[in-house]
Amino acid sequence: SIPVILLNFFVMIFVVYYLLKDGESVTKRIKNILPLKDSHKQHVFQKFHDIVSAVFYSNIAVAFVQGLLGGIGFFVLGVSSPILWGFVMALFALIPYFGTAIVWLPAALNLIFIGFLQNNNSLTVKGIILIVYGIFVISTIDNILKPKIMAQRANVHPILVLLGILGGLDLFGFVGLILGPVMLALLMTFVDIYEEEKKELKGFF
Repeated sequence: SIPVILLNFFVMIFVVYYLLKDGESVTKRIKNILPLKDSHKQHVFQKFHDIVSAVFYSNIAVAFVQGLLGGIGFFVLGVSSPILWGFVMALFALIPYFGTAIVWLPAALNLIFIGFLQNNNSLTVKGIILIVYGIFVISTIDNILKPKIMAQRANVHPILVLLGILGGLDLFGFVGLILGPVMLALLMTFVDIYEEEKKELKGFF
């Protein structure tokens, strides 16, 4: 699956580049063809802006938290260069599929392996603790904090955000990290518009 992951990553970078480069013209064109009132168009694009900003902000914020937690764990368990490895974990936390495990798992296995070779139970226990800490603290915090931060900044329910992230990654790969939450948020926006229009129509009957 590594070639597929790398291809998805390349597609994501490619799409993000052209969205940044031609985003304004694409936005104007979409605005012109949307069969909605001007007020509704503004509402849709505002929601789009909010959710995209929330996706980027939440990813960076959670990556920082994961790097910090990883660095603290490394420091407490006596792993060398905890600040450096915490920074590396923060960078890898931004990459779906890989995540922080690409740093803390080899470090934990290394502690267990050295402990086994040297017959040092202390190192083996530290390695096991690091695996447990990595799974239940460093990696799990991502699934708790990210939907919460995104939901607060974009005014979307956390369950929708979580479903959008997981569904987006499954359907679109790396690009789904952005597309999933955006598509669900826009769907809910269109539902809101439909409800508004329905209320207005009821006033005439």
